[in-house]
Amino acid sequence: FGQQLKQMGARLLQVRLSDSSGWRGNPVSIVDISSMAPSSPASATGAMVVTNRCKLTKYLDQVASAGPTAIGVDVIFDPSPDGIVSGEDSKFLDHCLNLKGPRGGLIPVRVGIYSTLALGPDRWLGDPRFRELGASIIVPSEDEDHKSAPTGRMIRQFSFMVNNKTVNADSLSYSLFKIAQSEATKRRPVQLKWAQHGKVSATTFLINFGSLQKMMNCRIPAKDIACHLPDPNHKCDSNHKDDQNHKCDLINKVVLIGRATPGEAPDAFTTAASDEPISGIYIHAAAVYTLMEAPLYELSEWVRYPIDFLLALAIFVIDRWLDHMVGSFFHDKVRTWLEVMVPAVLAVVVVVLGGFLVEHTSIYWTDFVVVALVLLIHKP
Repeated sequence: FGQQLKQMGARLLQVRLSDSSGWRGNPVSIVDISSMAPSSPASATGAMVVTNRCKLTKYLDQVASAGPTAIGVDVIFDPSPDGIVSGEDSKFLDHCLNLKGPRGGLIPVRVGIYSTLALGPDRWLGDPRFRELGASIIVPSEDEDHKSAPTGRMIRQFSFMVNNKTVNADSLSYSLFKIAQSEATKRRPVQLKWAQHGKVSATTFLINFGSLQKMMNCRIPAKDIACHLPDPNHKCDSNHKDDQNHKCDLINKVVLIGRATPGEAPDAFTTAASDEPISGIYIHAAAVYTLMEAPLYELSEWVRYPIDFLLALAIFVIDRWLDHMVGSFFHDKVRTWLEVMVPAVLAVVVVVLGGFLVEHTSIYWTDFVVVALVLLIHKP
């Protein structure tokens, strides 16, 4: 029951983040390839969606021609159980290594790895040449079906023992963030405020889903990416006819390519941010957005417990004060009314405090629901 109350608190905080996210910029764009039919029938792939590599290469080139900062492909490229990568995958990964932008520079690309993650960099994509392309697309979950992500967390790095050596593998979101951090620091080393967030040593981080609805509404269908290229130095303006080009939404951004249409993606997760299951690509995109624009901070147990204790002490003191002072001056009905109203007012204050903290200080305190409930039911 306590965990359910914490999830309720997380849900309320994510709603508040969503309501207040309008002023924040969004450095992440999503290109939706849901319109692409699988390259193999479900009967041949065990009901798995196998994305056509030739069409995916075409869309990858179109995205790269817009000049993004980095590209993440939310598609699993695990090699076969014998460790051999298919010819199509090898050709596609080779293309990713040499992908160039409009100015001739290489565009960093990351592709998804899943079951072969623990094999280590030299084997997780079948060939050591592709080691830097691999990034984990695992979404941390608590349920056995791996379809729920109630904690709303993402892992920065996975650690494994390979041949008695510790191997670290970045998650897709953290890997893309590090690329964007490196590129942005080169361009504007002084002005960037978020350039230091990647140095946080915690293994996991909370995901800010404040921009989720905006991402869902602004996803770009891959087939709608125009063929004409805008000037990379040009600033998009919705009133200009040339700016109707979707590529304006990709310039200097982290772009994720994957199946983003609700109901079409092979992976969907329930979260504290949505009533309906959402595609995994939105979780990865929201994680990148969190690291770059809106990190959340948790109170440690050494801070949370004293706060809970002080709140409990406050209600105890107020209750004793009502017994000692108010009871001798007011009628019993008035005293009873005060004993009910004071905790109720404190509960409202606690709820407001929870929303205020996450909106103005990015402190993610989910215990406020539990505290408010205890304040309301502490008397029969």
